[in-house]
Amino acid sequence: MAHSNKQANAKKKRANKDTKWHLDLFVDRDDWLDVLLHCDNPAVCLCKISLDISLGEFSSNHTAAVLCSSKASRGLLNKEISVYSLEDAHETHTLLRIKCCLDAFPDLGNSGTAQSSFPPVVPHYEKLLAAAVLSDMHFEIGTERIAAHRAILAVRSPVFQKMFESGMTESTDNVVKINDFGVDVFREMLTFLYTGQINMDFLSENLAVFVALADKYDIGDLKTVCCKLLQQDRTPSNVSSMLLLAHTYSIDEAKQDMMQYICSHFNEVIVTNDYAKLVKENVALVGEINLEHAQYLRQQTANKKAKTKPATKAR
Repeated sequence: MAHSNKQANAKKKRANKDTKWHLDLFVDRDDWLDVLLHCDNPAVCLCKISLDISLGEFSSNHTAAVLCSSKASRGLLNKEISVYSLEDAHETHTLLRIKCCLDAFPDLGNSGTAQSSFPPVVPHYEKLLAAAVLSDMHFEIGTERIAAHRAILAVRSPVFQKMFESGMTESTDNVVKINDFGVDVFREMLTFLYTGQINMDFLSENLAVFVALADKYDIGDLKTVCCKLLQQDRTPSNVSSMLLLAHTYSIDEAKQDMMQYICSHFNEVIVTNDYAKLVKENVALVGEINLEHAQYLRQQTANKKAKTKPATKAR
């Protein structure tokens, strides 16, 4: 148990260290002072944030748990204070105090469920989905029906937002038929939309399907989690299919990572059934691999020459 706690603490410290946070203050057009918390180098982690502001008799507290990722990194907390209140405070020498506390929890690349011991709101949203409380639409997947809430879906997915605002049949009948995904993966995607949590083992087993879901419904943070998993799970025997997946859905970071891995493990990769399948399915992508590998070899040769070149003696 002690060893497990040490590992958890180490992961927690890494998550805090890798993410750079900023607290910005600026006056907007309506003469309000905006207090904005954001991060410019986000890791994929769950963060608990508390922001306390006090100015004379005025005080405000806000606590939130957020999934921090490359697409959801700005405006995590935003508080406003009247500039006129600040001017009055200046005349009476009242201090403006701002206290921000945050805690970043282990990243989503670990097995199990990506989650934290907080916040209490997460299980409520999970129950909201499971019990269909106050639901206003449902999905039909084969013979299964899953009740959901349009407002939550619209906030989490631009595709759902356009669907429900467009006047399409789905928005008037409050029924969305799903024909291209199975009920289990779709239900897990909905759980992620509601709670920010996902079963990492199930995600790993159905990674290609979840990448397709994230792409179709434009779920940026799910795509980020899939990208991290692609980069972590690659081996010579599966990297070719992972490269094809990243290429198909334009996950550029993962694609470049797969290319580099193939170049550095080229002889191991090209003898696998996975690579033979890629040759049959996408000749153009294989051409990209060959070009990248040729460039890699030239760079390796240049590096070796640079190391063996004798130093020029000073005259």
